[in-house]
Amino acid sequence: MEQLNISQLRNLWLRSPDERLAGWREFRIELQSEYDCERDALSLLGAISTWWQQAPIVSVALDPFNPKSWPTVWEIIHQGECCKYSRGLAMAYNIHYIDPEADVAVHRVYDHQYGDEYMIATWGSLAVNSQHKQIINLHDVESIEIRESFPIDLCLLQNQ
Repeated sequence: MEQLNISQLRNLWLRSPDERLAGWREFRIELQSEYDCERDALSLLGAISTWWQQAPIVSVALDPFNPKSWPTVWEIIHQGECCKYSRGLAMAYNIHYIDPEADVAVHRVYDHQYGDEYMIATWGSLAVNSQHKQIINLHDVESIEIRESFPIDLCLLQNQ
């Protein structure tokens, strides 16, 4: 996959909901054709993180304490903006739709180093949407306290 064009991604979020949805579909198809999920996990997570980091940020777009009310990835894209919770959820959905067999979860975490709560998406021990760096190994970051965890399969079942 060629390097993601950041300005094109930012412009995508300014387009209509249908264009954003089509852009996300193209992105998923390209990732599925380019990456071997077992060998290229870091590259895959990096691309997913970069794609979602370009979404406009709002203060709160979902209730992090009520998973039954969480939007689907299509609703997040249609809405055209993310918060520190919904972006982690969207990344978890994205990983799942590329590899439905992957061990993917979303976690509401408190980050003691930054004094902030947000959601991260994990694939095994690797996580995205943290404030530390684009991809972290959860075992290497002691300041993140997992407050609540949800396997992405459960999120999908609750929100159908």
